Amino acid sequence: MLYWIRHCGYNGVIDPKIGLPQGIDKGWDYQPGASVADDLARLKKMEQDKLRQMSNDNNDVLEGRSRPRGELPKQAKSTEPGMLSTDQLSKIEGDAKAYVVGQGKKDGNEHLYAYDLNSGKVLARATSNQREAVAIPDELTKLASDPNQQIAYHHSHPDSFSLSLRDLGLLNLRLGLEKMVAHGHDGSWYQATRGDMQNFNDILIAADSEMDRQADLVRRRGASITGIDAHLVNLALAAEGVIKYQYTLSPALSAFFEK
Repeated sequence: MLYWIRHCGYNGVIDPKIGLPQGIDKGWDYQPGASVADDLARLKKMEQDKLRQMSNDNNDVLEGRSRPRGELPKQAKSTEPGMLSTDQLSKIEGDAKAYVVGQGKKDGNEHLYAYDLNSGKVLARATSNQREAVAIPDELTKLASDPNQQIAYHHSHPDSFSLSLRDLGLLNLRLGLEKMVAHGHDGSWYQATRGDMQNFNDILIAADSEMDRQADLVRRRGASITGIDAHLVNLALAAEGVIKYQYTLSPALSAFFEK
């Protein structure tokens, strides 16, 4: 997984057509005397503290990528036993997207739309009037903590970044939460559903810390991977089977990844 991140192909040169870095050669991140283990030892406690705070926090919060750091095949949505039909699911997902993106474009803030995957019942529509976060209502948090539930959270990301560490942390923490979706304001969307989350914390810490290291190296070259870092981490988590990850990228990002 981390090999894939280290060699994902960036040379720190900005492509003027799309404003993103171009590809680079393998081995670009080599530094004598430095190692991934050193970085993880330094950063692991900080990441663990974040995850521990999330598990002890009485208030669930979804958030975008608040700190800058810089395809899997798209599959048809299947209908699982006891869940909504494909047509019903398509309808409510369209309603959720229209709501969070529409409201988000009006005021520039994150918005939440939650529903029951079995009945299609809308469970919450909410905003905290913040660009980078939306608090989950207490009643919804209680419901999402019940492993017998199957709930979906859709929320807007005005910055159009992929699902954040905190977003995925809630997917791991709330056992009744089956699906997490972030809708960008540029037409992109990112969806995670549960995979094998037994070692979620350790794998996420490793992937997120390694991405921080790579982002720092890119910054030293005068470039940035802000806007794609969360997506790369989530691709790595999907490759490890921790989450099932689907997405549609913006035209600019699609052009970049197709190069």
